[in-house]
Amino acid sequence: RKGCVVDALTLFIIRRLAIEDVILEICGPIGVTETSIDVFRGRRDEIELHGGKPFTVISWRDGKYYREEISEATISQALDLAKNDLSWIQANCDILPADSDHDLSSNVREISKKYRRDIFDPILAALGSNRLLLCEDFIYRSLASSLKLSNNTWLQPVLLTARDRKILSL
Repeated sequence: RKGCVVDALTLFIIRRLAIEDVILEICGPIGVTETSIDVFRGRRDEIELHGGKPFTVISWRDGKYYREEISEATISQALDLAKNDLSWIQANCDILPADSDHDLSSNVREISKKYRRDIFDPILAALGSNRLLLCEDFIYRSLASSLKLSNNTWLQPVLLTARDRKILSL
């Protein structure tokens, strides 16, 4: 109940499953970093870039080309969703600094140089705030464990706990 820190993907899943109240009840306050919020802002901005005009997407799957028409209604729904997510985050989440006294190993520093340092922001926020890292990505949780963040988990144990406490039905 000290709270948790979620990355952008996990928060997206929480929002789509509409289990925000369950997470708040089991874990306590939900914390996010600015870089995670930036993912949601980027999604909103990308949708707005189309100006509400329909467009076509062509993809390759199973040896075939697929063409998908993205309608004005689909764009409008996606934009509403992105704006609602950002509003919910601002109203309900703690914005945490990606800061910790924990010294990053040389291997982690090399990874952060190769990709981006902000990839570690949710881990550093969890370490610095002494909160649970709630993350759906196994490799990311493994990386967190290697950085001595032992309090990390994915959604399933939280949801099972909620079910056992009768907060969430089967």
